[in-house]
Amino acid sequence: MSNQSERTAVWLKITPQTPLLLTGKTAVSNFQQSQTFISGGTLRGAIGTKLIQQSESRFEALFAGEEPYFGNAYYGGGCPIWPFPLTAWTCKRFPGFSQGQDNDHHGVVDLLAADFAYDVVSDPLLFVGETQMSRQELQPNIGDWLTIERKGSSAELSECSVCGKPRQPASGTYFAGSQTYFNNEPVPVARKTQVAINRARAVAQDSLLYTQERLDVVNQEAFYAYVTIPEDRVDVLAEAIEGVFYIGRGRSKGNGRIVIEIIAAPELPSLSDRLLDFNGHLQDAFLPYAKAYPEKVTAKMPGTFFSLTLRTQAIFQHAGRPLRAPSSMMLNLPQAAHIYPVRTWARMENVGGWDSAARLPRRRELG
Repeated sequence: MSNQSERTAVWLKITPQTPLLLTGKTAVSNFQQSQTFISGGTLRGAIGTKLIQQSESRFEALFAGEEPYFGNAYYGGGCPIWPFPLTAWTCKRFPGFSQGQDNDHHGVVDLLAADFAYDVVSDPLLFVGETQMSRQELQPNIGDWLTIERKGSSAELSECSVCGKPRQPASGTYFAGSQTYFNNEPVPVARKTQVAINRARAVAQDSLLYTQERLDVVNQEAFYAYVTIPEDRVDVLAEAIEGVFYIGRGRSKGNGRIVIEIIAAPELPSLSDRLLDFNGHLQDAFLPYAKAYPEKVTAKMPGTFFSLTLRTQAIFQHAGRPLRAPSSMMLNLPQAAHIYPVRTWARMENVGGWDSAARLPRRRELG
């Protein structure tokens, strides 16, 4: 087996020059709804289609063998832009990150550490049948003991800490800067109702209207996508994205024109700093239980913990059955044999799509 090339990450900036009508969920036949991000498959298809029209050799130079992996492109004023994780919660009445004395946003809290700590101390059967890890390996003195009393700053999970109103899962995207986190503005959407044309008579059809939802993003912000690619193909990608591309629907009406460029990678904290910070948050989450029950719970647990956050949908299967989380070996890490999943937050959805080569819908799967 040949060794794989070293891969690197690049950021793409996608600037719309006309409104976008991207494939989305259509509730009724005469209402075409647009999704608010550009999928990685759409980007890959647009670039690949242009290359194959130019020459087969140019297409193979980028996609043959170890092809690039395109992530979704999210809308905002800079990168990185990510969707909120499933463990992020915010005030239902005033959602969003709090900024100083801003009363319009009551903050966003990530309950990953708090939920994990509570699950460990409240559920003796937490790891039974799901992982090689055991509760006793994390907390040697806990035995079959449990408590149902939630402790810590997130004890009131369902209520906002500012106004006391209900909380809800945070939705949308956020901009992760090098120093702080900011609210990301929603994608501007416009709806236009039109009269359908009778195909036989080529005139307006009576009593037949349809509405298209478009992303009105011209002269606004841009979309940003994360791409991993073999190092020796970065220049090939840079050459491939020159010029104008068209994506989405409604192109005959002028929609879908974009330009793509490679931009400098954002400055992020080092991996070691992020691991140290994450494990510190876990220790803080267990500390209230360790103080209340010192003979049963310890704040500092053996090993190093890290989180794996999916930025896009993923399909994991074993023996033909869907999985809610990847196994240790699926992570493709050198020390995978010593990595044990301990907790999963997942929301299963049907994943489909369109096979351009076969011109048929793809088989729907759980992801």
